[in-house]
Amino acid sequence: MFGQKLRSLPYGVAASESETAPRRNWILFQNGGKGELQTTPHPDIKVVLDVILRSANLYGSELALGQRKFLGNIKETKKITRKVGGQTVTEDKEWSYFSLGPHHWRTFAEVKFHVSLTGSGLAKLGMQKDDTLMIFASTSRSWVETAHGTFWAGGRVATAYDTLGPSGLAFSLQETGARFIFTYADLLPTLISIHAQTPDLKFVILGEAPLSNSPPDAGALETLEKAGIKVITLDDLKVLGGGVKEDVEKFTGEPTQPNPSEISPDDIACIMYTSGSTGNPKGVVITHRMLVSAIAGGNHIIGRNRLPKDNFYLGFLPLAHILEFSAEHGVLFNGMAIGYGTPKTLTDASVRNCQGDILELRPTIMAGVPMVWDTVMKGIKASVDAMPPTTQKIFAWALEAKWWCIERGLPTFLFDSIVFNKVKARVGGRLQWALSGGALLSSSSQKFLSTVIAPVVQGYGLTETCAVLSIQDPTHVALGIAGEPLPTVEVKLIDVPDANYFVKNQPNPQGEILVRGANVMGGYYKNAAMTAEVLTADGWFMTGDIGELLPDGTLRVIDRRKNLIKLAHGEYVALEKLESLYKLSKYVGNMILHADILQTYIVGLVLPAEPALRKTAIELGLIKEEHHTTLDDLVAFPELRKVVMDSFKAVVKEQGLKGSEIVGNIRLVGGEWTPQNGLLTAAQKVKRKDIIGKYKGLVDEMYAEGKM
Repeated sequence: MFGQKLRSLPYGVAASESETAPRRNWILFQNGGKGELQTTPHPDIKVVLDVILRSANLYGSELALGQRKFLGNIKETKKITRKVGGQTVTEDKEWSYFSLGPHHWRTFAEVKFHVSLTGSGLAKLGMQKDDTLMIFASTSRSWVETAHGTFWAGGRVATAYDTLGPSGLAFSLQETGARFIFTYADLLPTLISIHAQTPDLKFVILGEAPLSNSPPDAGALETLEKAGIKVITLDDLKVLGGGVKEDVEKFTGEPTQPNPSEISPDDIACIMYTSGSTGNPKGVVITHRMLVSAIAGGNHIIGRNRLPKDNFYLGFLPLAHILEFSAEHGVLFNGMAIGYGTPKTLTDASVRNCQGDILELRPTIMAGVPMVWDTVMKGIKASVDAMPPTTQKIFAWALEAKWWCIERGLPTFLFDSIVFNKVKARVGGRLQWALSGGALLSSSSQKFLSTVIAPVVQGYGLTETCAVLSIQDPTHVALGIAGEPLPTVEVKLIDVPDANYFVKNQPNPQGEILVRGANVMGGYYKNAAMTAEVLTADGWFMTGDIGELLPDGTLRVIDRRKNLIKLAHGEYVALEKLESLYKLSKYVGNMILHADILQTYIVGLVLPAEPALRKTAIELGLIKEEHHTTLDDLVAFPELRKVVMDSFKAVVKEQGLKGSEIVGNIRLVGGEWTPQNGLLTAAQKVKRKDIIGKYKGLVDEMYAEGKM
């Protein structure tokens, strides 16, 4: 970048030769500042509920939370062709699509009112200070209002992904002793299967699921009632709290508890269970002070990069994930509207008689994980590939020319008006910037999307830091970095000798990233041993991530320490980093790389992007265009495996990969990798152990076969 300035500055000196001096955000030293860390976005914000109360006072009549009404499923039947015993068989297959209404909005004042009714209802049920309400549900408006209703009543929430299996749900309910749970009717079977193991549970609150309108099963309700567990709908809970239901959406009345219960900054706000890939989920204890500090950190970017009016954020990531939870509160603090969607209905491809969530809302800001952004990029590239050759050349030229201007801070509106505005329309046409978090986003994806749509900034954080550690400024987009430390934290690097990462490395210091600040957790819930493994005596959290400190004071995350695998010849490979690069191939929907300490090369399992693979299969004459051949059949063609491998070789050349970074063999696999089948976490991260276990035979085949 031209005209760079330092994005962080040293604060004090290094405690030893094996670590760097702590670094703090540049803004803390402006206007005579001495580097003191921020702890709140505003003096009025001391606990999380204050965000709702303050915004209701400041932005009362403005739009706050919008939810789409599920109207039903629409079925379509298509003919598919598949191979059975060497014979081509044509059969009918039914496809299901979602039909949704427009967003129904509540203002900030209305949100506060619904929160007060919910909190009053919980108090009527007997919720007391420090009572726990488990939220076992997907992201929705009622998720947020129930959480804040719990704070209103003086309680705390615990979060469980809606994809969490029975054993994980039972563990989290048992460990927290939760007396209340908020969930949806379609998730009741999971709760029913373990309710006998949760003697503390007394109340089930049923909300309306975003993609289902099925009533709760009568047998399930009877089972819970017989077990002494009261079931009440969220609407009835609001009535209990003083509300009068006028129609489906409208409530009037007065809350029976007109003022929130007293809570302090050091009270627990949330016990957030992480979606780990092994063992029981671990609960991160998040206090109100931590969350308020995280909101302050996020406000460093959100507050300085908002439009004067009409700001819309698309909320679809799991609220049980700290990235979405913190981001939404930063948005609400700034008086911006959140329109909810779901991962299944983001685009028009999965809906009928309506638009997908992105085009329905036309967001100005959104957050996503790399898988989402890679999918968007590949969709755009597929459209470009279908254009005439001359148009493709113009697009490619404009892409490079606009990026050249972006790097130098030069105007780019001409490129947008001539070339890119039609592409921007695919995400609604008014996106100002977007955040990528949860994993590494490749530089190629970031460059492409930042050029053709809007600045895509990378953020870095963990549940243990309330998602806040570092982020890029949308006005300072650079490729392959995690951005500047936020004003609420200080960071440093320490040596990792066994992997040859040292703070004295040239040209830049490298090592494990440590962080300290008010938004950093004090420990895991009821797990002192695990807490001691990651927290130092003086409060530094050891992230387990390998980082690099760049000359301008920003961070680059190299990989997870546990993903650094040594091969037989002694070289380390960074699996997550390499996966982000190989995913640039248009043929990759998802993938994992596998390294074995007894082998000299890595291998890959590839879940293909079906449209690109099908198109190539037709071009090669392997299938006919009118055949709806299944993915399971496509992956069996050795010709297609070679095509995908050739695309990886192109990535190797383009990215300058060498030696142990080059994948030696691959297998294409069909089916799906989802949280529901246990191959992805709820945060859409691959569960390596489970995937390798499922395909162990293929892994063994690849090593037996040797390099392709």
